[in-house]
Amino acid sequence: MIVVRARTLLDGMGSPPLRNAAVLVAEGRIQEVGRAESLSVPAGARLIDAGDATILPGLIDAHLHLAMGHPDDPYYQEVREDQGRLLMWAAANARACLAAGLTTVCDCGGPGDATIVLREAIRAGLLEGPRMIVAGAPITTTAGHCHWLGNRADSRDEVVKAVRNLVERGADFVKVMATGGSLTPASNRYTPQYSRAEIAALAAEAHRLRKHVVAHCNAAEGIRRCVAGGVDIIAHCNWLGETPEYLDYDDDVARHMGRQGTYVDMNIAGGISPLKGRDGVLREWHHGGPVPGARWEILRHMRQYGIQVYVTSDAIGRNFAELPHTLATMQRRFDCDPVDLIRMVTSVPAMAMGLQETTGALRPGLAADLLVVPGDLTAGLEGLQAPEMVFLEGRLAAVRGRVSPAARTGIGADA
Repeated sequence: MIVVRARTLLDGMGSPPLRNAAVLVAEGRIQEVGRAESLSVPAGARLIDAGDATILPGLIDAHLHLAMGHPDDPYYQEVREDQGRLLMWAAANARACLAAGLTTVCDCGGPGDATIVLREAIRAGLLEGPRMIVAGAPITTTAGHCHWLGNRADSRDEVVKAVRNLVERGADFVKVMATGGSLTPASNRYTPQYSRAEIAALAAEAHRLRKHVVAHCNAAEGIRRCVAGGVDIIAHCNWLGETPEYLDYDDDVARHMGRQGTYVDMNIAGGISPLKGRDGVLREWHHGGPVPGARWEILRHMRQYGIQVYVTSDAIGRNFAELPHTLATMQRRFDCDPVDLIRMVTSVPAMAMGLQETTGALRPGLAADLLVVPGDLTAGLEGLQAPEMVFLEGRLAAVRGRVSPAARTGIGADA
């Protein structure tokens, strides 16, 4: 049993910061959260006083690719040909995530069953790593985006069968490449890959099997089809027009997304980059304020309709664990509320992925996934870049960027 105490606490749910706060942890779960002077601390509990630091929930990166690399990286091209080396590559990436304070990651697509195997190795305690939920190989068309990952489906019947195969193999959710993507230039990111009927059939079958659906969507027409088809989460939500020159934002579709509870997964680096010269520009904007110059500004407008947006890294290659750095950049550039941004990497992705009863917030009953970072995060998010302590289910998993053996063996667990 431990008590972690610090000057500031953010619960991940958007509540005002709690000062002079503490968290009581026992048997891997949060037992109590409150002011240090009023917490019921049992005799014999171990006290960890973090001083002027901030306690917050462990971060969730709900869109990355642990077993993928850049096509122009010769080392990855060599690694991908050998299943054993590929798994070691993915395991090293998972470890880097944990060291950076990411206690939960959602792998949105990898080759074959590689990420499913990695998830099971971490769950069994064979490797150090964060909690993982995985999609396995994403569903795509022949010649479609990331077709080399090995899960091609070209008709209504084939997408339904692909969903069933994924669930049978152990996928936690379903990822579909609803449009082309930049990593596969020939797939044409400005056009959809599936009809409305195919997307609707895919989503219906996934929901029958109690799985969420995440859809990779660059093209605006792909977004329209996925929203109409009942997809749970729109990844990227780029609103690309049919040619590279313009965006095709559709306010009616955005309103419908809000009504039906669709989430948006925003790749943070792409979301805060200038639209001009990258995705195209908006031809017109009738919604007040200046014409958005970055995708985040469009999504910020969409949030007024009740759409929940969370931010992710979409990491591949060797840039894992960059989410804390890009969060700090986003907060400074757009003058975002730090408390709101913390929600977008904790409780919001937890709700989107169905993990809200497991993690994503500091409240009694949830897993004791805690992050302790220097300074007061309400004054700026720079402290996220250098976490002092990372707790995963009550175990001290990493200290100042170094993963502890406790993350794998349970040695030093609070219980």
